[in-house]
Amino acid sequence: MSKLDIIEEIKSLSRTEQEEIYDLLTRLLQDDYVRNVLASINWEEEDRKMQAAAEIMLSEYLNDPELTIFTALDGEDILDESR
Repeated sequence: MSKLDIIEEIKSLSRTEQEEIYDLLTRLLQDDYVRNVLASINWEEEDRKMQAAAEIMLSEYLNDPELTIFTALDGEDILDESR
């Protein structure tokens, strides 16, 4: 089946069926795009960058009151399981 045949076949479908095909194709293309983007990332280099940034900021996070104010909450659970 050629591309033109496929297009003609889609044109013969109901609007609802066309929208279903559009939604499916959109998801498939987005999945391929995300997969390609993730595959293109050099994760080791990203890890090195994050490590370097963390080391640069360590003294700030340890000593700057504006950055450490929320550490008082570190021991509290975020999600209350009793509800």
